[in-house]
Amino acid sequence: MRSDRRLVERAQQGDGEAFNELVRQWEKPIYNFILRTIGGNRDESMDLCQDVFLKAYSQLRSLKDLDRFQPWLYRIAHN
Repeated sequence: MRSDRRLVERAQQGDGEAFNELVRQWEKPIYNFILRTIGGNRDESMDLCQDVFLKAYSQLRSLKDLDRFQPWLYRIAHN
C-alpha cells in the first residue's frame, strides 16, 4: 500500500487517481468518525463525509506537512 505522503504529493500535483486512492483509504474511517460524532444518522453522515473530501480536495495544496494528512483530514471532519 502506498503511503499517504506519496499519494498527497501526487494529488497536489494534479493526479486525480492519487486523490481517489486517498478517498478509498480514508472514506470508511472518516464516515465512522462522523457517524459517532453526530449520533448515528447514516444518511447525514454520508453527506458530511462527501463534504469532507470535497473540502480536502479543494484545500489540498494548502497542506504543507504531508505527513500530517490524517490529522488534517480529521480536523476538516470535526469542523
